[in-house]
Amino acid sequence: MVETLKALIEYKSPHLNDRMAGIGTRINEAFKRRAIYVHQVWTVQEGAPAVGKLFIERYERLEKITPVSLNEMYNLSDEMQQIQSDLMTAILIPIVAHFQFE
Repeated sequence: MVETLKALIEYKSPHLNDRMAGIGTRINEAFKRRAIYVHQVWTVQEGAPAVGKLFIERYERLEKITPVSLNEMYNLSDEMQQIQSDLMTAILIPIVAHFQFE
C-alpha cells in the first residue's frame, strides 16, 4: 500500500514526495518489527509462556535470541498510531484537498 500511495503522489502531488519518503520508511520499519512481535514472539522461557514478562524475538536464520520487552511492544503501538496521524495530516488530507479543487 505504501508503494501504491507513493505512485499516486508521484503522479498527482509530486510536492509531497519528500514527506511520503520519510513516512514510508517509518511505516516499513514499524511493520517489520510488528511482524516479528506478532508472528515470531511466542516461546517458552524458564518453563512458562513468555507473555507479560519477557518476549523473545526469534529469527529462523539465526541462532541468537534477542529479548524484547513488553514495553517495546507498547512503544511500537504508540509509534504506529503516531505514523497514522502523521500520514493523515501530512499526506492524505492534502491529497484529498487537491482532488476537491480539480
